[in-house]
Amino acid sequence: MTENDVQAADAPQAATEDWRAPIEDARLREFAGRFATPVDAVKTAFELRQKLSTAFVPDGPEGYALAGPKGREASEADLAFRAEVAELFYGAQVTAPQAAALNRGWNAMMARAQAHQEASDARALTRAERDLRRDWGVDYDRNRAMAERAVARFHDGDPRDILNLQLSDGRLLGSLPDFVRYAAKVGEGLMEDTLHADTTTASGASIAERLDEIHAWQNAADPSLRAKYREASTQSELAALYRKLHGDGPVVGDEGRRT
Repeated sequence: MTENDVQAADAPQAATEDWRAPIEDARLREFAGRFATPVDAVKTAFELRQKLSTAFVPDGPEGYALAGPKGREASEADLAFRAEVAELFYGAQVTAPQAAALNRGWNAMMARAQAHQEASDARALTRAERDLRRDWGVDYDRNRAMAERAVARFHDGDPRDILNLQLSDGRLLGSLPDFVRYAAKVGEGLMEDTLHADTTTASGASIAERLDEIHAWQNAADPSLRAKYREASTQSELAALYRKLHGDGPVVGDEGRRT
């Protein structure tokens, strides 16, 4: 072996060889040109793998973290809907980030739709009130109270729950003037039944209690209550209450009680 051969063997081959040379695909070889060494290429690939780890399709439908709008408690229908959507996402091999983006978009659409419906409901209620005020005039408040009384008579909760019931076409029940007129008539009928009921019945108890309250003022320790009992307005109220209960017969006795 000559001296030149020894020097050639001892020379670092890495300085003269290009690590990309074995890459036959021109595009891959060009891409590899971005990295100085194979170590740089592997390091970059590993970091990219970590960044993309969440972009894979979950192992099953339960892997999608679907949620509703903030501040809204999920109902059973909401949970069932999300479970069904998760099944569709998994069947279509939707990635987790894609599912999250679709979830946010859906919630935004629902929020806009709800705001639109609420504005529409408010306009409908305003139109209904305008029409009823035009028809009823000064009796609007009384008739509206009669309508709510009728609803409350057959509904254990807030009467507004029924009046705000949404129909299949999106309108509210309370936005239909015809329904409010009908409910007012029913409420007025209920009021008349109460006013003409006998004092021994449950429906007449409120009138009897008011009568007892007023008559108690006559001998009250408070002088102002005794004076209030003798006022013309109080005596007129007593007479009206007795007429509502018993008709228009004569009233006798110190306390105005009927014989």
